[in-house]
Amino acid sequence: MKNKKRILITSFLISVIFVFVSCIPNDKNKEYITTTETPTGTLIPSIVTLQHTPLIITKFISPTMKVSSTLTPSPIMTSTLNWDERDAKIKAILITNGGCDLPCFWGISPGKTTWLEAMALFKSLFIDISDYRHTDWTSHFVLVKLNNHGQGIPVGSLQLVEEKGIVTIITLRVADIKEVENYSLTEFLKKYGKPDKIGIDLNILGPFGLPDHAYLLVHLAYGNTWLHLFYNQMALKNKTSDAYMYCPNDPAQKTWDPNMSMIVQSKDGLNEITTLSDKIGHVIDDPPSVEMASNITTDQFYRNVIDGNKDFCLTSPVQYWKQFFPN
Repeated sequence: MKNKKRILITSFLISVIFVFVSCIPNDKNKEYITTTETPTGTLIPSIVTLQHTPLIITKFISPTMKVSSTLTPSPIMTSTLNWDERDAKIKAILITNGGCDLPCFWGISPGKTTWLEAMALFKSLFIDISDYRHTDWTSHFVLVKLNNHGQGIPVGSLQLVEEKGIVTIITLRVADIKEVENYSLTEFLKKYGKPDKIGIDLNILGPFGLPDHAYLLVHLAYGNTWLHLFYNQMALKNKTSDAYMYCPNDPAQKTWDPNMSMIVQSKDGLNEITTLSDKIGHVIDDPPSVEMASNITTDQFYRNVIDGNKDFCLTSPVQYWKQFFPN
């Protein structure tokens, strides 16, 4: 929990980072990636001409990184797809995950799929790509948007780490999980079974004028595939006790727009947490287990969520979190 404050800040920022697309301001200490550009597809009959628009990449970059912000030019492509057909293909991939199960994502398997193969998929769907070359790897940032009356609506953002021509790490961030319901907490648990660990993290929002609300991070870890998911939720203060309650199947709590992020990496080239944090550009840390921070077990959480028990609630005492935020 040494990085407790950092991971809470990172978690809180995830919910807004990918809703708006903008440039990162320059910073003289060069610990951040500065303003970049990414190609955007514009449909001209059956030809896509790639142009440049700003794209936000990430907030935190390790000061140990050696980054060259050279943008790799993207080729002009031809396609017979119109925008409706292209959006239908993207929605199908979101629903089917490209016809494979995690850790394979969209048909891309970390440790096996080459970057050229992955790039061909994105380019065939007119999806923007920005490339950043580091000393020993390249980070590829992919913004997935759906067309809506001529305007691109962001659905999610991907980062693929390429090492020696192979994709080794994939991260996904979804701004509003309702747009891709099959990536929701319930659907993931139903499809992939009980995680090796369920963790929670809590950030009380009293200083932000919401004393009865807490920002809750639910963390699912599948160690057998090295798949980590982080769901940003909202917990409400229990009126009869000094604790916050999170009821995952309560329709009232589902009205808030949660977001999620995912990290999956190759088992063969498994990175330690510190190295992984450097490669994806922000701090990764495991929050406390539900057994430590609440009134339930991993098995109870899993069973009640997939069964749809509307009366099930996770309760986490405020006193437990005061050890991390004594003031």
